[in-house]
Amino acid sequence: MTPIRSRIARPLARVLAIAVVAMLTCGTSFASGAIAASPSPEVDDAPALAYTAWRLASLQTAGNPLAEPEAGETFSLAFGEGTRVTVTTDCAVANGTLAIEADGTVVPGVSVSGENTCKRQSLPERFVNLLNLAIAWDFDADGVLELTLMDGGSIRLAQEIVGTTWRWTGFQGGDDATVEPEAAEAAVTLTFRADGTVHVAAGCATADLPYTLEGSSGLAIDAEGLDVSGCAEGTAPARLMRDLAFMRSYVFRDGRLFVSLLADGGIHAFVASAPAG
Repeated sequence: MTPIRSRIARPLARVLAIAVVAMLTCGTSFASGAIAASPSPEVDDAPALAYTAWRLASLQTAGNPLAEPEAGETFSLAFGEGTRVTVTTDCAVANGTLAIEADGTVVPGVSVSGENTCKRQSLPERFVNLLNLAIAWDFDADGVLELTLMDGGSIRLAQEIVGTTWRWTGFQGGDDATVEPEAAEAAVTLTFRADGTVHVAAGCATADLPYTLEGSSGLAIDAEGLDVSGCAEGTAPARLMRDLAFMRSYVFRDGRLFVSLLADGGIHAFVASAPAG
């Protein structure tokens, strides 16, 4: 396992500066205290896209204005196992593959399956068709996945925390102390559901807890109903269970999720995994 130190190395001063910007642009923090410093991890591994969920932020082709979805419209892209993808809009569903290669290239192969009620040249139709013209990829500083098109245009995809099962991969404290799960320990996962509950699953505890998202990066989990009596003190799962109530903000980097604690208490790292069952 790659040490978490190499995945989340960051100067605390820079993290605090990012937090100030986040508070100025996103508004008031949670009532339980000032928002924690937004994590700013540096990820040096290959992108981890399997089982991640994304939504269309914008698309633009050469010589044409930027197009963005209207509020309430569905434009989602979900990676499955390997390179499999499912694209969902309000008028059609498409399936196929979208290979994000290590050399920065993209190999697409997406087609509509089933009923297609999309109007010609509508944004949903363009979204599906333009995915097949993607030739390169990159992540911007905010973790947005940008696909470059043959004509120099782009499709920008923002990652979603909801609808993904996140497997915990480790913790780095504000003092740089690290904690990682042991190979023999059961996987610890968080699954944020659209109904406002997060399913917490570990070998020592399981619960469905209320959570709240605020702005683009705020997070609060109500862990009052979590019974951790079965988690042995000092174990890696016990550390995560204890910290759930103190989670305050999150960012994505290269498809991974990083959640920071209140008052720069540290960062928990997660990678998307196949849903249970």
